[in-house]
Amino acid sequence: MDDDNLAPSLADLEKLYLLGKGGCGRVYKCRDRRTAQEFAVKEIEIAGREDRCKLEADAMGPLLVRSVRSASTMTLVMRYLPGEALYKCLWRCTRFSEGFAKACAAQIAAAIVDLHGRGYMHRDIKSGNVLLTRDGHCHLVDFGLAASSATRATAMCGTHYTMAPEILDGHGYDAAVDWWAFGVLLFEMVHGSPPWPYKSDESSLPAYFARMRETAAHLPWTSDVPLSAELQSLISGLLQVDPAMRLGPSIQSHPWFRDLSSDLAASGPELETGFQHVDGAQQGVDSAESITSAENLQFAGF
Repeated sequence: MDDDNLAPSLADLEKLYLLGKGGCGRVYKCRDRRTAQEFAVKEIEIAGREDRCKLEADAMGPLLVRSVRSASTMTLVMRYLPGEALYKCLWRCTRFSEGFAKACAAQIAAAIVDLHGRGYMHRDIKSGNVLLTRDGHCHLVDFGLAASSATRATAMCGTHYTMAPEILDGHGYDAAVDWWAFGVLLFEMVHGSPPWPYKSDESSLPAYFARMRETAAHLPWTSDVPLSAELQSLISGLLQVDPAMRLGPSIQSHPWFRDLSSDLAASGPELETGFQHVDGAQQGVDSAESITSAENLQFAGF
């Protein structure tokens, strides 16, 4: 918020219901008793995770309204973004048209550029961490694995099918891993599935990544999904195994984004087909356990 005095204190917030939970915390939909404005509030147990909690809060940027720390908990008050994970919309549509994918991709790319410009990398960009609202806005969410981009990272983290090959190499990596993941996401949006399997068990990871490297060199374009040469060029440029050769923030001026305004205007009907927002407003906090799962009914800016 522009004026921090307008941001609600924890005492101002009334818990409505649980949005989701993970290994380290829970997220609630809350309402400011003074203004009736809605927020998403994430409560994180900070034992042994002090640095990680602070980094996550810092990486959120404009999504974060206020953070409050107690002896055992970090509470993040965030903008509430009523919407749905992009992958759910994708499953209902089977795949997105090139124009609709472009409308989504432009916003996601802008969010990545903003995040990198503030000195962070996301490290888990995927269709489950992009929130799509009914009006067609895409938001990059869940900064739990974000890291500073000031130094090379070495931790192997993320989701297997979107992890860049250099993450497994053990020689360190930088923010270019986010552009690889963006390339996988773009392919997934227009094909309905990524270029390689979604899952791999830990024992077969080396073979999985070897296959990924092979496939990236010869992407499986299919005749039943006709794509423009510009889009194929963009995806191929993002899925370069060598991070030094990989496309990055310059993609915003890529020829594929040239007709963005007309694609945004034409995306309404497809958005209405793909979007199915579920309102949990009738559920109280006491019954929240029965409605929450990994398939979070609603998502917040986290």
